[in-house]
Amino acid sequence: MRGRARRDPAVRVHRRVETHPAVRPGSVLRHAPWTIGPDPAPDRDPPAMYAACKDCTEQGPVGTDRAACDMWALVHAGRTGHRQYRECVSVDLYARPANETAGTS
Repeated sequence: MRGRARRDPAVRVHRRVETHPAVRPGSVLRHAPWTIGPDPAPDRDPPAMYAACKDCTEQGPVGTDRAACDMWALVHAGRTGHRQYRECVSVDLYARPANETAGTS
């Protein structure tokens, strides 16, 4: 064979499979229901929001004040005549096993 090195059939090639360090041969995995909701931490960030015009690509500034978000949409509507908007809100979420009570980690 030209251009290819022949492999010695006596040499076995083992492929290393990367797994999570907690998963070992013989591990028992089980399905557990989880829930997700607002982050219960008292120091979490307030929801961030902005309004986006659905008639064009403009969007208002991101902030935490809903009134400012609405005001941007109203000013944009008055200036352009556009009537359809989307309010985009970002809230910190926290996932926990369903049997865990809120506020514990």
